[in-house]
Amino acid sequence: MSVIFWNCAGGLVAKIDFINYTLSAFSPEILFVSEAEINLNKNYDCVKVPGYKLEVSKTISHGKARQAAYVKNSSDVVRRPDLENGVSEVIVFSNARSVICGVYRPFKNIQGTSPSQALTNLLECLNRVVETHKDVIVGGDFNVNWLSQSAFKNRVEEWAEGNGLLQNVMKSTRHRTVRSRDGNSEQASLIDLVFSKEPIKLDLHDIGCSDHLAIQVRLKTLKPKNDFSKRIVTVDWRNYSKEAVCAAWPKHLHLLDSQDDVRNLQIINSCLVAVSNEVAPKRVVKLRSQKEFVNSKIEAVKKKRDRTFKKFKKTGDIKYKDKARELTKVLKKIIAKERKRVFRAKMGSHGSK
Repeated sequence: MSVIFWNCAGGLVAKIDFINYTLSAFSPEILFVSEAEINLNKNYDCVKVPGYKLEVSKTISHGKARQAAYVKNSSDVVRRPDLENGVSEVIVFSNARSVICGVYRPFKNIQGTSPSQALTNLLECLNRVVETHKDVIVGGDFNVNWLSQSAFKNRVEEWAEGNGLLQNVMKSTRHRTVRSRDGNSEQASLIDLVFSKEPIKLDLHDIGCSDHLAIQVRLKTLKPKNDFSKRIVTVDWRNYSKEAVCAAWPKHLHLLDSQDDVRNLQIINSCLVAVSNEVAPKRVVKLRSQKEFVNSKIEAVKKKRDRTFKKFKKTGDIKYKDKARELTKVLKKIIAKERKRVFRAKMGSHGSK
């Protein structure tokens, strides 16, 4: 499975031949296209590609949607409009394995927002995307040169580090000729970025007709496992305390602006999420196959038995093996006792079953 991020530079309609070539040559699950320039009031049958569905961003900048995505009809990914904020050029998809987000940060911003405010809106939107799933891919044209130092680059870098994300693209992705008094020269920059929790494999392709290279991300295809256990996301309250909450609040409330009540409400909501994630983060818990007679005591003995057996496999010390066997005997007695209790309760009920 692969996903491609590409700034076509000049509008999707004019580059449809190159898009057809890309889809047929690489057969990606999703092809994100920046600077798509889709006017929703026009008929775009000419850009339809057999086997793929065209999605466009909810943001209409200067009357046009500037981010689009081709999604394979056979793909199991679904659009996630609940994670898109309507003021940033993002398109988000998800499936059971991961969340994939395509980004375009244009120079011209909608609704008269400043470049700084537009970047703030984008990063707030991406915070919600990142919190959704442990396996997240965020990529596209950020218009932030990763090879230089700037205020915007530093903010994106801080956002990535704060969410535990890695930037995977290491080579220049945009090459263009710049005229100067000394003659023409080539300018190279790295503004097409891909962020993920873990390092991922990717390739750069020169599709032509654009000064941007296309980034192909190769995602692992998970094989089905014969594992009937379930995993749930729960809140980890082990390190929660009122003192921790009081200490975390000041780190986030410094952005409040007393002149803008609507903006303050948005910041407070973001602060609530940030503080909650800090003092009571979410964690994935694996559930064993559920039995009616399983309770917390049985689970505690099982975990203790499993930890002891892991120590035996790690050290080879026979005392851990003997202890694991003893705990297995104790576990069987507890289960038998609990089974009797459950059955007695059922026999004492009024139902026929």
